[in-house]
Amino acid sequence: MIPGKEVEIGGTRYTLPPLNVASLRKHKDLLNKVAAYGGGKAVPEVLDAVGMADVVFESLVRNYPQAERDRLEENMDTAKLVEAFVAVIASGLAAESGRANV
Repeated sequence: MIPGKEVEIGGTRYTLPPLNVASLRKHKDLLNKVAAYGGGKAVPEVLDAVGMADVVFESLVRNYPQAERDRLEENMDTAKLVEAFVAVIASGLAAESGRANV
């Protein structure tokens, strides 16, 4: 299990690890938009919900390869999507500073 932030989705707790380099490259425009917004704080009106769901899913499958995108999306509303997206970003920041389980 790759260390990361925990979040509950659809009644199940998942550990969302940082993105790998391939995912960082793939989503660099979205991640740069988050950073430009102000210190990595994500809000729905600034971000692309589909892009956010992609980021969350790519993090999730690092620890749960059997995860299904449709099931994930069915179990998340916009509030949970933002929470999970921020958890992925926080996992990356914590890993950078050596605190992935904080």
